[in-house]
Amino acid sequence: MKNVKSVKTVKFSQNPTKGLFQTRLRAISLYLARLWYTKIELQRKIPKVSDNMRLPFIITILGLLSLLSMNSLSAQPSAGVVLNSVGETLINNDENRLSRYFSDRVELTIVSKTENLSQAQAQYVMDQFFAKFPCSSFNILHRGKANGVLYALAEYRSPRATFDVNIFIKISSAQVTEMRFTRK
Repeated sequence: MKNVKSVKTVKFSQNPTKGLFQTRLRAISLYLARLWYTKIELQRKIPKVSDNMRLPFIITILGLLSLLSMNSLSAQPSAGVVLNSVGETLINNDENRLSRYFSDRVELTIVSKTENLSQAQAQYVMDQFFAKFPCSSFNILHRGKANGVLYALAEYRSPRATFDVNIFIKISSAQVTEMRFTRK
């Protein structure tokens, strides 16, 4: 196969949930272009391709596309991976990365104040929290699943205070829907 250009490496964005579908779709289209080019080259070498060969070729292509599309739909990180990532961001006091795991609206409770916030508002509140109570240690004590939600009970320690933390992640979207910080 001459004149076939090599496939370029595609970098993934820092947010694992964004851009992955487009990257997979691009890889699929490049793969199909290669297959099409190979088919054209074969047609040049073999003067006549019978109609009996077209149906298996089309079925094969459709099968590959359906398998790849199912794989790309499940490429979103699992709720367990998100929970581990949320723990890392809390340890690192990284409100920017933490907010990427929030759903569009997140219920945030700090001490006794509960608010339903957008991602940007929740990021600002967590920035203020990290400034006041930087993390010295974070331990997940218990994990569980109930009603389509993955939850975790954890302990957040700061030099100034210790908090019990409850994290709730919707399994279907793998996004944090609620976080509670209760002072011990």
